[in-house]
Amino acid sequence: MDFSVWTSWYSLLLWAVILGVNVSPALAEEVSTPATAGSDGVDVEISGLRKIEDGSVVSNIHTSKWRVFTDSGRDLFLQGKLEEAEKLFLSALQEAKEGFGDRDPHVASAYNNLAELYRVEKAFDKAEPMYLEAIIILEESFGQEDVRVAAALHNLGQFYLMQRKLEQARGVYEVCGKTFSDS
Repeated sequence: MDFSVWTSWYSLLLWAVILGVNVSPALAEEVSTPATAGSDGVDVEISGLRKIEDGSVVSNIHTSKWRVFTDSGRDLFLQGKLEEAEKLFLSALQEAKEGFGDRDPHVASAYNNLAELYRVEKAFDKAEPMYLEAIIILEESFGQEDVRVAAALHNLGQFYLMQRKLEQARGVYEVCGKTFSDS
């Protein structure tokens, strides 16, 4: 009996278990900048906003709308109201692009949420390019070894596993494993 195939499948499944493959999608929630020292020296978390060179925070109507569309879309998604959730996720994507630019992590978050929705709907032709674009944006923003990139890769790995594209899933999980073993 040839155990080499079993070993490679076993390795793939082991990585899937280690990385937490489950039936629950990992929806992108919040894009945060690292904690910074406030004027009183106390660390503060600036959630969903990006700092500009002088230390001030960019916040506009797009920030608020992006957050509302994302949160409401996620709630509808979790309730199984996929058509309504899709509309809100598309609105969140538009607000992120208008408010932050096409290459911002907020845009990656919106792409990831849409990709997860399309994965659940089995609209695989729509999902894959969104996963890939989210990964590219996150790599540009944070570097290839960032945990946010690994989480997006994990979602792509789940996507491939769902379609039984095991070699592609394996490749994605190997990259995830390298990210976690290097950190």
